[in-house]
Amino acid sequence: MKRRDPKLPKMANYGRKAFKKAVARVIEDHHRTGDPIAVWRDGKVVLVPVGIIGSATVILLLTFVLFLG
Repeated sequence: MKRRDPKLPKMANYGRKAFKKAVARVIEDHHRTGDPIAVWRDGKVVLVPVGIIGSATVILLLTFVLFLG
């Protein structure tokens, strides 16, 4: 189990964990249904077909959303 970030309050860590789980579920749902995933790129919304998105891209998206966003 990962340790929580000591710089954040306990509730913020719970929120971050819940958000990560929600994003993973949405990506899984889009893979199952074949719907494109909307991402923000260069100031615009871009629809990325699920066939292009591999596990490395998913990890990159989650990292950006959770740690940089």
